[in-house]
Amino acid sequence: MLLFIAETVYCQTFTVSGTVIDGGNKMFLTGANVYLQENLNGASSDVDGFYSFKEKSGTYTLVCLFMGYDTVRQKIVLNKDLQVNFKLKEAAVAVEGVEIKVQREDKNVRSTQVGTIELPIKQIEKIPVMFGEKDIIKTIQLLPGIQAGGEGNNAFYVRGGGADQNLILIDGATVYNPSHAAGFFSVFNADVINSAEIIKGGMPPEYGGRMSSVLNITTLDGDMDSYKAKAGIGLLSSHAQVEGPIQRGKSSFNIAARRTYADVILRPFVNGSSMLKGLQCYFYDINGKLAFRLSENDNITASFYHGKDVFNFNSDLQTFSCNMNWQNTLGVIRWNHIFNKRLYLDVSANVTNYQLNVGGYEQAYNMTYSSAVTDYTGKADLTYSPDTNNAVKFGVSYTHHVFSPTALQVASGSTQFNTGDPQYYYARDIIGYVQHDLHVTPWLEVLYGLRYNYFAQTGPFTRYVIDNVFNMENVDSTYYKKGETVKAYNLFEPRINIRFQLAADKSIKASYTLNRQCLNLAALMDISLPTDIWLPSTDLLTPQLCHQFSTGYFQNFKDNTIETSFEVYYKKMKYMLDVNPDANIISIFQTNLDYGFISGTGQSYGMELFVNKTAGKFTGWVAYTLSWTTRNFDEIMNGETFYARYDRRHDVSIMLNYELNDKWDFSTVWVFSSGNAATIPNAFYIINGNMYIEYGEHNAWRMPDYHRLDISATWKIFDTKHLAGDLNFSVYNVYNRKNPYIVSYTVDRSSDSNIIKVKAYQISLFPVLPSVSFNMQFK
Repeated sequence: MLLFIAETVYCQTFTVSGTVIDGGNKMFLTGANVYLQENLNGASSDVDGFYSFKEKSGTYTLVCLFMGYDTVRQKIVLNKDLQVNFKLKEAAVAVEGVEIKVQREDKNVRSTQVGTIELPIKQIEKIPVMFGEKDIIKTIQLLPGIQAGGEGNNAFYVRGGGADQNLILIDGATVYNPSHAAGFFSVFNADVINSAEIIKGGMPPEYGGRMSSVLNITTLDGDMDSYKAKAGIGLLSSHAQVEGPIQRGKSSFNIAARRTYADVILRPFVNGSSMLKGLQCYFYDINGKLAFRLSENDNITASFYHGKDVFNFNSDLQTFSCNMNWQNTLGVIRWNHIFNKRLYLDVSANVTNYQLNVGGYEQAYNMTYSSAVTDYTGKADLTYSPDTNNAVKFGVSYTHHVFSPTALQVASGSTQFNTGDPQYYYARDIIGYVQHDLHVTPWLEVLYGLRYNYFAQTGPFTRYVIDNVFNMENVDSTYYKKGETVKAYNLFEPRINIRFQLAADKSIKASYTLNRQCLNLAALMDISLPTDIWLPSTDLLTPQLCHQFSTGYFQNFKDNTIETSFEVYYKKMKYMLDVNPDANIISIFQTNLDYGFISGTGQSYGMELFVNKTAGKFTGWVAYTLSWTTRNFDEIMNGETFYARYDRRHDVSIMLNYELNDKWDFSTVWVFSSGNAATIPNAFYIINGNMYIEYGEHNAWRMPDYHRLDISATWKIFDTKHLAGDLNFSVYNVYNRKNPYIVSYTVDRSSDSNIIKVKAYQISLFPVLPSVSFNMQFK
């Protein structure tokens, strides 16, 4: 009995928990590593700075580590549940010639996460970008398995998926259009980003609704102790940010704003006869956040974002006008509560809205067009950690979707076309999930779970019954009253991630995920424009489905300061949507838009290599992707397999940063990718005096390869107790590569013969572009 009692006492486990905050501004630190030095058991802090883990009784050294801050070590005696809160201090600048070594936790090796990369905001700020505007989406396009949509484009494609298959979140709210200026800038202001994480594979059950990836971005709480501000001015845009306490130590605010002014700069140089007279082109956005610390166990935050793009052109003679405006608006309220050392609750409610309005007239016609989507969401997540080897998380959410895909009016003389009142699609979206993180043995960890999705299209809705999509003659209609179910889907999505620990610095991971997607983006063009239309799954549109298998080998070197990974993946997709090339577009606009789509299958497979150096004066990464992506649609090429437009055989990106001293640091980016697939004319015929074009196989031609070099240098001009300033110089496309944006064709036909001359020409957007920006920080 004495032996049994002794063994029981020895095996007894206790909880170590607490919060990690910035000791200066009292803001929560997300992603701080808290662990025991003796066995590396521990946890990372969440978006509220909270961490919790279990360990057997004993004496340990508790370590708290976060990049850019001094590491804290504290002796603890674990004979009861402990609450240890950390207030970290920013690390002092290293003296020139002295290298400071920091041992990082090997999280990328020991976690079960596959295809997941965290991006520190300080690293994002150093990457050279176009016009000097720091951009989180331009940064993730440099990672393996992620492809850019094109020159200056913010659309991104993950492991063969479409642009609409990425779940983009800011403080838990969905962003439907993440782009400003038709894709040249993103909606995310780097001044307010706290953390950014991209999940390409092994998506845990808490995330869903998209088939390819999750981009999860959280914003910064304001400083609870002192007032601070930032401001910057560049060639095309300016930005400002202010934060500080509302009640010291208990509440804070954080407000940031940006605006471009290309139209203002051009105005003095535009004379009366210039075509640019009458042009108004800019965007602005504003972020706001309030944080309230009610007690050690309760926190409330309220976030807000609004951004708008304006493109207006009105000719002096009142003969031509074009007006295009689009905007994103969202608001989030979150409350988190710590019941005890084992139980943690997070509750949130959010509203998100995206809308587009287009109008224009010319002497012969006028046109108006609008589109919108609105979500109302409530969500609750509960995390329970009963012991060292188990962590269970489960949650529920409800979203009410309102889609207004389009309202179109066109008039030309006496001819009128009007779709009438906007078509509305309504949907209920109910989610429930459970996931279990289980440490089976010291070398085996499994994260598994199940996600359930009840998705229903509801009324009011009128379903028009037609004969076929070619002439779209209306045969009959059925009306569904408000709240009545048109079509419901019960969807189950199992997920599992497994980690085999080979040694302290190396592991093998594998994952399987089944994802369903009930929201669809109808891309009207090959480039990402705000005219794209969102539609829910209906009785005609089955939710998309994706099986993804991935596995990888992960190893760290030099005290975990160099991270490497090699991953392979395979994706099989069903019920993918594309616009029906044979449908009668006019009739579709007058009946139901979902008649204008076709359904098909797709697959993607490939390998990814990633080497990332995270510490020292010289940092950066090398990423390489080898991949294949294909599609099958019965209505295209008679069902034969063809390459997707963004199928690229090779993608390479190199990002390097060097801190020369405490005044200068330099960065460079070089990217290479195989050309996009495209469909081109195969032959031209003249029949009875009329010319006809015959196109070749779908996406069988390749555009020229894409490559580009960018460089950047930052000069820290001054840094005093209350004020700091730096000057950034950057050059985009250093060697002036003329990368293809569009390849088009001109056809010259002799007026007196049937001889035609066809010439292909390439349109390139950006030559070499130098830029400069000045930034100040008020401490």
